[in-house]
Amino acid sequence: MSIKFNSIYGFIIGLALIVYFLFMRMFNLETFVELRFLNLAIVLGGMYWMYYNLFKKQPGVHTYFEGIASGVQAVLIATLTLVVFLQAFMYFNPDFIQSINDRGLWGQDMTVITMGFVIGFEGFFSGFLLSYLMMQFFKPYTKSAMYHS
Repeated sequence: MSIKFNSIYGFIIGLALIVYFLFMRMFNLETFVELRFLNLAIVLGGMYWMYYNLFKKQPGVHTYFEGIASGVQAVLIATLTLVVFLQAFMYFNPDFIQSINDRGLWGQDMTVITMGFVIGFEGFFSGFLLSYLMMQFFKPYTKSAMYHS
């Protein structure tokens, strides 16, 4: 497990989330915050790809906790990539934050800063949960599972 490996996958996941946001923007769907649940599918696909390359291509090399740490690091990088992009987007498009506030789903007084914290918090904790859940699937390919079978 290396920081570079996790960073690459985290950055790819973050870019995929940005592309999804821009695609939604093209069709004026970006204010429908309900569609953010599709972000979960993008993150899930990216994490599966990362874990596949980490464990199935190199079985028995990494431990269970290294796998969870890899997932958390990748999701943290993906979330930070998305948050930085959205912060810049909202700075240059103040109408976007107003349209989110008008819908009232996250409260009436969201600012660019609080929106970044909310997205970061949501992304990190959902990513941590996904890392834990996905490691249940990849657990047989960990170092300790290979030595005990």
